Amino acid sequence: MTVNPTMTTGFFTDTLAARDPEIFGAVRQELGRQRHEIELIASE
Repeated sequence: MTVNPTMTTGFFTDTLAARDPEIFGAVRQELGRQRHEIELIASE
């Protein structure tokens, strides 16, 4: 059985931090915000 090299490396196997550090930072910051801050939404 041979392994297809395109399935073991590349876009779907790289971490987001390695693939796009700027997006990774934004996602990480947003997750931290959601975990540690409360967002109050006014309702009528």
